[in-house]
Amino acid sequence: MRLIIFGCLGMLGKQYCYFACIKVSNAAAATVLEYIMPVLIIMWYCMREKRLPRGKEVFCAVFAIVGTVLIATAGDLTSLALPPEALFWGLLSAFACALYTISPVGLILKYSAPVVVGWGMFLGSLVLMPVTLMTTFTGVVDTNTLLAFAYVVVFGTILSFVFYLGGVAYVSPSRGSIISALEPVSSVIFSFLLFSMTFGMYELTGMALIIIATVVAGIK
Repeated sequence: MRLIIFGCLGMLGKQYCYFACIKVSNAAAATVLEYIMPVLIIMWYCMREKRLPRGKEVFCAVFAIVGTVLIATAGDLTSLALPPEALFWGLLSAFACALYTISPVGLILKYSAPVVVGWGMFLGSLVLMPVTLMTTFTGVVDTNTLLAFAYVVVFGTILSFVFYLGGVAYVSPSRGSIISALEPVSSVIFSFLLFSMTFGMYELTGMALIIIATVVAGIK
């Protein structure tokens, strides 16, 4: 049952809602909304343990979220004028992301991350199979499309899920979710190295906040 919840609600929900949010808005908005996840995870553990958030948890979550917002918007919050559909899918993505972070920890410690992620992806695909069979395909299939699709599947989904959930199994989910905020930092670095993009004060400040949150989250 835990594997079904992880695959069909957590993994499938996270991926589908995230891409649906990008479709109706943009990648920056989808990323910002998804990184509400650390707050949701901290709230869950506070309710389960019947306690208030610890000072370090609040500090790290706030720094991670603010840093993500600065990187995604370059300090211009007016660029996030979101349609209702984007807000809907983005918040669902954050909830699903929190669920897939929390739910499989025990399974991963018992069976390993690749096994759990593989079965989770398989179960999630079964849910969408009837929809896929009834949907008319639109688009162009060529070499570039297939390579881009393969990249999203292998690097953007399989490896990222295995590495992330493998790490969460050894640190707390709340700590792991904060460390994962390094994702937008890596996107800035690769954009600079591969596309020679330049970044201003807001992006660099956002990177600094996320790195600080990551370091503090790693301190016991």
